[in-house]
Amino acid sequence: MIVFLGGTCESNWRESFMQRLKSNGIEFFNPVVDVWNEEAMLKENEIKMQPDTIELYVVTSEMKGFYSIAEVTQASLLKPDRTIFYVVEDGFDNKQIKSFDAIKQLLTNNGAFVCESFSEIVNILKKIGGNES
Repeated sequence: MIVFLGGTCESNWRESFMQRLKSNGIEFFNPVVDVWNEEAMLKENEIKMQPDTIELYVVTSEMKGFYSIAEVTQASLLKPDRTIFYVVEDGFDNKQIKSFDAIKQLLTNNGAFVCESFSEIVNILKKIGGNES
């Protein structure tokens, strides 16, 4: 099992979360690179297409674009039992939160996991990976 770390790029959520994954023995792929090019895109797609990849999408208020929402929706349709979504609500206004609530419901209806904390994500990853302790 490998966890694809999708979502908001210009944010610091990955740094602390990668440490948490390491301490739990969970392998991950961070798609954020200094220069986004075709090679980086091909590597990302290769990782996401592997059958044992869990696609995690974390969205924060630092998000600049919306492609991660499309990605998580697609993943929830293609492999719902291996898709996780988490919105860090700090920094979003009430209308944005309401919109995210609708997205969460759509993803849940597709069978994906919707989390409310990084701890919940780790617990789900342990269950999926068979490392529940």
